[in-house]
Amino acid sequence: MLTKTSKYLTWAIFFLVGAGYVSVMSNIEIHYFWKSLIIFLPIQLVTVIYVTAKLLGIRDWGLVNTDKQARGAEETR
Repeated sequence: MLTKTSKYLTWAIFFLVGAGYVSVMSNIEIHYFWKSLIIFLPIQLVTVIYVTAKLLGIRDWGLVNTDKQARGAEETR
């Protein structure tokens, strides 16, 4: 139950941050070209972080320890 509550809280925080970001970006008065470049920065940063983590072989991000991850860790030992 605690995991579900934590997951919903995380999604709510992401939603609020996303809504705030869209609100700020829609009210900012800069050239359309620069605004279109800036609006994709979070997506690009998340992609770079994800690909870097995959290349470095980081498996456990420490967010949720599922049974599948625990069984996989036991099998590799």
